[in-house]
Amino acid sequence: MKLQTLFISILLIACQSNDINPSDIIGKWGFTGLIQYQNSDGNWTAWRVNQTFLKEPPLIYQFTNDGIFLKNGYAGADCCNSGNKYRVANNEIIFSDFLACPTVKCGKPQNWIIIEIKNDTLILEKYSVRSKYVQIK
Repeated sequence: MKLQTLFISILLIACQSNDINPSDIIGKWGFTGLIQYQNSDGNWTAWRVNQTFLKEPPLIYQFTNDGIFLKNGYAGADCCNSGNKYRVANNEIIFSDFLACPTVKCGKPQNWIIIEIKNDTLILEKYSVRSKYVQIK
């Protein structure tokens, strides 16, 4: 009986989900300028400052309750990377309502992977680059 109880306990622990609660992403997130790159061996570099970020205005992403995505307070769609609308499923941000750019050739947009939301910090992975954001209250 003890063995059966132990087995069931292990199964319950193993089946716990690490999925992000979609409501956790709602709000404004400011880019810290910190990024990581994925090496060819699959490992990640140390966090480093994106020098381009230092020359640009601050980047603020906003995810609203009703599935609207904004960049710096404006519609978030661009030609290749993000849309005006989003939903969260399986730790990914899935965009829709993209900007039409007939003169730009893009591959299929990739979902953004939510690596972590913890203590007002958001880590997103986009195209093998991880970026760190802090929640703006």
